[in-house]
Amino acid sequence: MSLPAGFSLPATLPTYTIGEALVHRICATAFASKEPSFRATRQHRFDDPKLSYGTLCCARDFGTCFLETLLRGASNLVVRKADYRARSLAILLLDTWRLQLVDLFSTAGVASAGLDLSLLAGQNYEATQAISALHSRINLDHFLVN
Repeated sequence: MSLPAGFSLPATLPTYTIGEALVHRICATAFASKEPSFRATRQHRFDDPKLSYGTLCCARDFGTCFLETLLRGASNLVVRKADYRARSLAILLLDTWRLQLVDLFSTAGVASAGLDLSLLAGQNYEATQAISALHSRINLDHFLVN
């Protein structure tokens, strides 16, 4: 694994809880009936590099979900019709009593972990997958929420 120069994994990750249990997820329509689906693929930002657990990316609001799913990494704000039509929105009701969430979206949470947003939002998934792999070391559930 070759992580960016100067990058080291934090000893702990900031956690938080949510009171609301409704989250948005945009998924391939072919998988919509199987949501929520925790997939282990190594293709996404916070996937486990060893495939020992699956992750589920979702957002508390539709706008964030749409941007992260359909516009992430795009050079403009245009979504092709074929890409749009191949997706479905799932609104998930999650059991918040069982959730342990990692705060990798707020400035305070990111700073407390000694990370920086450019690393978390970048196109190099090797570093973010290494952060996700802390899951087993600190015994957190595999929820990473935007």
